[in-house]
Amino acid sequence: GMVAALAHVATEQWGLLAADLQVMQLVKPGTNLADVEAALRAEFSEVQALSRKSVDKLRLRDFAGVLARLAVRFRFDLPPYYTLVLRSLSTLEGIALAVDPQFSVIAAAQPFVWGYVSASSRRPGFRAVLCSLLLDPSQERLQ
Repeated sequence: GMVAALAHVATEQWGLLAADLQVMQLVKPGTNLADVEAALRAEFSEVQALSRKSVDKLRLRDFAGVLARLAVRFRFDLPPYYTLVLRSLSTLEGIALAVDPQFSVIAAAQPFVWGYVSASSRRPGFRAVLCSLLLDPSQERLQ
């Protein structure tokens, strides 16, 4: 779910992120995931170009903005607890930015994400996530 989505955002694996959004039940069944992937790629490319930052250095508000635009376009189901988590993390990020203007929740979460995914690699869903992070599908070898 959310851990896999964070990992796939940081590694810019938009197709896998689209699938994660469907697993998290944001994307409705029957939605064309290729269209969601293309929209994610385009939105994050635009945000990166405007901010001149890599995806893992983007601020959470940028990420939330992308999700909000895609939620309208693809009619995402946004349960209240997702918006609550995003608002809470945005508040924490704002406090951290007051101390360190270069802070990024997405970058700060990466050690946790990698640790959690590797520790959970015996669980079927996390094994696939770990493989997607470690293996380059185009060359069928470690990245």
